[in-house]
Amino acid sequence: MDSTRMAFNKDGFNKDGFNKDGFNKDGFNKDGFNKDGFNKDGFNKDGIHNVTGTEFDKHGFDIDGYRLDGYDRDGYDRDGYDSFGFKRNGYDRDGNDRRGFNEVGIHKTTKTEFNENWFDKEGIHKITKTRYAPDGYDIDGYDQDEHHRNENDDWDGYTGDEENEYDSEEPHDQDSEEESYREVELSETSDIAESEAETGNISYKVHEEKGRK
Repeated sequence: MDSTRMAFNKDGFNKDGFNKDGFNKDGFNKDGFNKDGFNKDGFNKDGIHNVTGTEFDKHGFDIDGYRLDGYDRDGYDRDGYDSFGFKRNGYDRDGNDRRGFNEVGIHKTTKTEFNENWFDKEGIHKITKTRYAPDGYDIDGYDQDEHHRNENDDWDGYTGDEENEYDSEEPHDQDSEEESYREVELSETSDIAESEAETGNISYKVHEEKGRK
C-alpha cells in the first residue's frame, strides 16, 4: 500500500491538518498565510494590509494587533500595560492595584490593610463590616443604588422636558427666580413712577400758568 496516500485522510488532510498543498481546511499554511499570501487579518508577511495597502488595517491595527499609539484591542501596550500603567493582572509597576493595594492587601499610602477611608483590599469597611461606609458609599464612591457621590456635581436641573423644565427631585433656585421677578416689578414700578412724575409736572405747570393769569 502507498505510504504517501496513507498520510492523508479521506478529506485530504494529514495528521497535522494540512492538505497536499500545505493548507488547512481554512485555507492557511503552517505560517498562517493563504494562497494569496495574506493571513486571517489580511496582512502579508511584510505586514502590509490587503485592503488599506498600509501597515494598518481599516480599524487602525497592525499585523501584531497594535494601533499607532502602541495599544492593542484590549488597551495594553507591548509591555503589557494599559494607558493607566496597570498590567493585565491588575497591578502597576509598583505592584499596587487600582485602589492602591498590593497583592498581600497593604495600602500604598497608609501602609496598613486599610485605605484612607477605612476600606480594605476587598472593599469592606472597618467600622460597618460591609461594603458601605457610614455615609452610605462604597470604596469606589457608589451607594446601593449605584449612584456616585459626585455624579450630580454639574447637574443644573434641566431634564429636556419643555413642559417641566426642572426635575422635581432637583429643585431650581426659587429665591433667584423670585429675585428676578422683583427686579422686573421694580423696573416696571419705576417706569410708572417716572411717567406719573412727568404727568404731574405737566399738570403742575398748567395750574401754575393759570394762577399767573
